[in-house]
Amino acid sequence: MRRVWTFPADRAALIDEAYLSAREKILFDGDYRRYFSAMFEGEKQRYIDRLVLDDELARIHADVLMLHGRDDPGFPPDSLTLALSRSLPHADVALLAHCSHSIAYEQPSKFLLLANAFFGGEPGSH
Repeated sequence: MRRVWTFPADRAALIDEAYLSAREKILFDGDYRRYFSAMFEGEKQRYIDRLVLDDELARIHADVLMLHGRDDPGFPPDSLTLALSRSLPHADVALLAHCSHSIAYEQPSKFLLLANAFFGGEPGSH
Protein backbone atom coordinates (compact mmCIF):
# COMPACT_ATOMS: atom_id res chain seq x y z
CA MET A 1 0.00 0.00 0.00
CA ARG A 2 2.94 2.37 0.56
CA ARG A 3 3.53 2.79 -3.21
CA VAL A 4 -0.02 3.94 -3.94
CA TRP A 5 -0.57 7.71 -4.05
CA THR A 6 2.96 8.37 -2.88
CA PHE A 7 5.34 10.48 -4.90
CA PRO A 8 8.43 8.45 -5.86
CA ALA A 9 11.53 9.48 -3.91
CA ASP A 10 13.83 8.95 -6.92
CA ARG A 11 14.28 6.90 -10.13
CA ALA A 12 14.78 3.63 -8.24
CA ALA A 13 11.33 3.92 -6.61
CA LEU A 14 9.45 3.68 -9.91
CA ILE A 15 8.07 0.44 -11.31
CA ASP A 16 10.47 -0.44 -14.15
CA GLU A 17 12.72 1.17 -16.76
CA ALA A 18 10.03 1.42 -19.45
CA TYR A 19 7.57 3.02 -17.07
CA LEU A 20 10.29 5.28 -15.72
CA SER A 21 11.25 6.50 -19.17
CA ALA A 22 7.64 7.32 -20.05
CA ARG A 23 6.84 9.14 -16.79
CA GLU A 24 10.13 10.73 -15.75
CA LYS A 25 9.67 13.97 -17.67
CA ILE A 26 6.26 14.61 -16.08
CA LEU A 27 7.33 13.66 -12.58
CA PHE A 28 10.56 15.58 -12.29
CA ASP A 29 9.90 18.68 -14.40
CA GLY A 30 8.58 21.81 -12.78
CA ASP A 31 6.50 21.77 -9.62
CA TYR A 32 4.66 18.45 -10.05
CA ARG A 33 6.08 16.97 -6.81
CA ARG A 34 4.38 19.63 -4.67
CA TYR A 35 1.08 19.30 -6.59
CA PHE A 36 1.03 15.49 -6.33
CA SER A 37 2.03 15.42 -2.65
CA ALA A 38 -0.71 17.91 -1.73
CA MET A 39 -3.32 15.96 -3.69
CA PHE A 40 -2.65 12.74 -1.73
CA GLU A 41 -1.40 14.06 1.60
CA GLY A 42 -1.99 12.27 4.89
CA GLU A 43 -3.01 8.67 5.58
CA LYS A 44 -3.43 6.76 2.31
CA GLN A 45 -5.87 4.17 3.69
CA ARG A 46 -8.59 6.82 3.93
CA TYR A 47 -8.72 6.99 0.12
CA ILE A 48 -9.26 3.25 -0.08
CA ASP A 49 -11.93 3.32 2.64
CA ARG A 50 -13.89 5.98 0.77
CA LEU A 51 -13.95 3.84 -2.35
CA VAL A 52 -16.15 1.11 -0.88
CA LEU A 53 -19.23 1.59 -3.05
CA ASP A 54 -20.62 -1.91 -3.64
CA ASP A 55 -24.28 -0.95 -3.20
CA GLU A 56 -23.95 2.11 -5.44
CA LEU A 57 -22.06 0.18 -8.11
CA ALA A 58 -24.70 -2.56 -8.21
CA ARG A 59 -27.27 0.08 -9.21
CA ILE A 60 -25.33 1.10 -12.32
CA HIS A 61 -27.07 -0.48 -15.28
CA ALA A 62 -25.14 1.21 -18.07
CA ASP A 63 -22.66 -0.77 -20.12
CA VAL A 64 -19.14 -0.35 -18.75
CA LEU A 65 -15.83 -1.17 -20.41
CA MET A 66 -12.84 -1.45 -18.11
CA LEU A 67 -9.32 -1.68 -19.54
CA HIS A 68 -6.32 -2.80 -17.52
CA GLY A 69 -2.73 -3.69 -18.32
CA ARG A 70 -2.26 -7.38 -17.57
CA ASP A 71 1.35 -6.75 -16.53
CA ASP A 72 0.78 -3.84 -14.12
CA PRO A 73 2.90 -4.68 -11.05
CA GLY A 74 1.88 -1.62 -9.04
CA PHE A 75 -1.86 -2.06 -9.58
CA PRO A 76 -2.61 -5.75 -10.26
CA PRO A 77 -5.81 -6.36 -12.23
CA ASP A 78 -6.99 -9.21 -9.97
CA SER A 79 -7.31 -7.04 -6.89
CA LEU A 80 -8.50 -3.88 -8.66
CA THR A 81 -10.29 -3.92 -12.01
CA LEU A 82 -11.46 -7.53 -11.88
CA ALA A 83 -12.67 -7.13 -8.31
CA LEU A 84 -14.44 -3.86 -9.13
CA SER A 85 -16.06 -5.34 -12.24
CA ARG A 86 -17.82 -7.97 -10.12
CA SER A 87 -19.83 -5.16 -8.50
CA LEU A 88 -20.93 -3.71 -11.85
CA PRO A 89 -23.74 -5.76 -13.44
CA HIS A 90 -22.87 -4.78 -17.04
CA ALA A 91 -19.09 -4.51 -16.91
CA ASP A 92 -16.78 -5.96 -19.51
CA VAL A 93 -13.06 -6.15 -18.75
CA ALA A 94 -10.24 -6.24 -21.27
CA LEU A 95 -6.78 -7.17 -19.98
CA LEU A 96 -4.13 -5.94 -22.40
CA ALA A 97 -1.07 -8.13 -22.82
CA HIS A 98 2.41 -6.61 -22.79
CA CYS A 99 1.01 -3.60 -20.94
CA SER A 100 1.46 -2.23 -17.46
CA HIS A 101 -0.14 0.96 -16.12
CA SER A 102 -0.41 3.44 -18.99
CA ILE A 103 -2.70 1.66 -21.45
CA ALA A 104 -3.27 4.51 -23.91
CA TYR A 105 0.46 5.18 -24.05
CA GLU A 106 1.73 1.59 -24.10
CA GLN A 107 -0.93 0.03 -26.36
CA PRO A 108 -2.53 2.93 -28.27
CA SER A 109 -3.84 0.77 -31.14
CA LYS A 110 -5.59 -1.68 -28.83
CA PHE A 111 -6.88 1.17 -26.67
CA LEU A 112 -8.40 2.99 -29.66
CA LEU A 113 -9.85 -0.19 -31.15
CA LEU A 114 -11.61 -1.08 -27.90
CA ALA A 115 -12.74 2.48 -27.17
CA ASN A 116 -14.09 3.00 -30.70
CA ALA A 117 -15.94 -0.31 -30.60
CA PHE A 118 -17.41 0.48 -27.17
CA PHE A 119 -18.53 3.99 -28.09
CA GLY A 120 -19.82 2.94 -31.51
CA GLY A 121 -17.28 4.77 -33.62
CA GLU A 122 -15.33 3.50 -36.57
CA PRO A 123 -11.63 2.82 -35.86
CA GLY A 124 -9.56 5.69 -37.19
CA SER A 125 -12.57 7.98 -37.72
CA HIS A 126 -11.42 10.59 -35.17
